[in-house]
Amino acid sequence: MTGRDGGFTLLEILIVMVIIVILMAIAIPTLVEQRGKAHDAATRQDASRLGKAVVTYFLDHSTAPTVVVTGGRFLVQGEDVGAASSGVVVAGANPATVDVTGWTASAWCLALTNPQGVTGTERFSAQQGLEPGACTSPTAP
Repeated sequence: MTGRDGGFTLLEILIVMVIIVILMAIAIPTLVEQRGKAHDAATRQDASRLGKAVVTYFLDHSTAPTVVVTGGRFLVQGEDVGAASSGVVVAGANPATVDVTGWTASAWCLALTNPQGVTGTERFSAQQGLEPGACTSPTAP
């Protein structure tokens, strides 16, 4: 029998560990970025759903609706529009209420944000529909 019993040397184990660490260093940032993009997609979907509910409301009424987030649900004039995605809040001074000051059927803008996302804020306006970014005012994108 030779001096080697078929086990791994310390050097071989260290080399394998270094390779694993290098692979993790490549993979982990990619996974974190994908999570951020998923949060952005959820914010975009929520803004689209909420914006379409406001459009529908304006088709039937001439006044601006109240738009709030309560109990993790979006409400447009008291009607449940669906669940808010994890981390999604109203962009602006009050994370639970959309500022509807001055809204008309042809001039309104609402924005949602998610701090866990990459881009963060999505808006839906009467003038331009769904797009990235915050509203410049309650009535303008």
